[in-house]
Amino acid sequence: MYQHHTDLNPIEVAIDEMSKKVAELRQLCSSAEVDMIKLQLKLQGSVSVQVNAGPLAYARAFLDDTNTKRYPDNKVKLLKEVF
Repeated sequence: MYQHHTDLNPIEVAIDEMSKKVAELRQLCSSAEVDMIKLQLKLQGSVSVQVNAGPLAYARAFLDDTNTKRYPDNKVKLLKEVF
């Protein structure tokens, strides 16, 4: 069995998590017949603050003008593109 371990810094975790959410939404939307219930549940789980503060927390932590200088420009740009 092969294991691979990669250490990610906080902004890289945010990029990874947001990329996964976007990929899941794209997959749901690109099927021949969109399952509206699955799509609705996925959207609620992705953007609802009560369910998942992730996107809002990521935006505040990494994309706020006062915080962007703490992180590499290329990582901030990549996170903005994922959003």
